Amino acid sequence: MVFTIIKKLFSSENKPEPFNNHINEAFGNVKRDMGHISKWIEHFKNKHDDHEKQFQILHNRINKFEMMLAELSNNSNQELEETFVEEDKSMPQSSQWESLTETQQKLCWLVARLQSEMPNQWISLKYLAQEIYPDKDYNKVRSTLSSYINILEEIGYIERKRNGKQTYVYSTKRNPCTTGKIKMKVKMKNEIKH
Repeated sequence: MVFTIIKKLFSSENKPEPFNNHINEAFGNVKRDMGHISKWIEHFKNKHDDHEKQFQILHNRINKFEMMLAELSNNSNQELEETFVEEDKSMPQSSQWESLTETQQKLCWLVARLQSEMPNQWISLKYLAQEIYPDKDYNKVRSTLSSYINILEEIGYIERKRNGKQTYVYSTKRNPCTTGKIKMKVKMKNEIKH
């Protein structure tokens, strides 16, 4: 008998309306909160996956650099021999020229040579990269090439300008390779593997 009374009290027809509304509102709030939590979990999972991919890319690059360094140390007998001939013996090489690395000097010479082939035209950095690193992707050598150009621009051998997303260079009169004071001949003792 007691159970029948309790059952009647809590039957749907005897429940007060505000009680039903509060329960529905509470469950609605819980459902909405769970939806927000689910979105945050998905957001952080996507970020984690993205970071994992970036980490893997960097890890692979480091491994490639380590292999390249090992290969370079094993192939130390394969060198690039560069011979510089001064046409004007009375003019000694400047200390700025001597402070450049062989690669930077080669780049200076290449810009001067291209400038003589295409007078009064600015040379795109992309074209220069194809000339100096023919087997490499431009995006992989762009920062290295840009740092070399920075140094040559600081000492006044090369001018640089941007047009949209493209960068262009031009050999100045201060470039010893442009003036013909220095000529460069490049010989490979052995072909260096990249």
